[in-house]
Amino acid sequence: MPKDTGSADVDIDLPIYDVFQQWTRFETYPLFIDAAVEVAQLSSTVLHWRVAFAGQERDFDAVIVERVPQRLLTWRSLGPRVHVGSVAFATLGESRTRVTLSMEWDHRLLASPVAPRSLTCDARVGADLDIFAQMMQNGSLGQPAPRLIGLSTDYTAPAARPHVDDAPDVAGTALTGGATSPVQ
Repeated sequence: MPKDTGSADVDIDLPIYDVFQQWTRFETYPLFIDAAVEVAQLSSTVLHWRVAFAGQERDFDAVIVERVPQRLLTWRSLGPRVHVGSVAFATLGESRTRVTLSMEWDHRLLASPVAPRSLTCDARVGADLDIFAQMMQNGSLGQPAPRLIGLSTDYTAPAARPHVDDAPDVAGTALTGGATSPVQ
């Protein structure tokens, strides 16, 4: 089976907790992973990916195989096409973290052949990690709201309900579960 592999590491001047938390905001991957077009979390362990290589887009689902907070995240694609990866986190000090990313792709993910080493290589993985580190350190990854599957993009949240303390004061009554009852 023709495969490409790539691995790299980067040191980030932030605490391990912050780095791990941002890495697990999967919807932000297209901001720093070159091949990622879209990543959506379908459940606590399943992600839907849309990737593009050499002008070809492909969708696949991946399952999180292992998740050790602030230490390790591993995944593999579901189905016959192979994509596996892992990212490890190590504390280098109170406010410094090393991130090590390793990935493997099966060339059969694409319909037509591509040049060897063009899906994943150390340089591509390293470039993606460098972008992640820069965005983490300058705060540009921010905290985007997660995209919910099946929710239209023009969704408007319902108006906020008044807090009980903001409700009109009605002498002799208290609000309980939406009904009024005499205060004892």
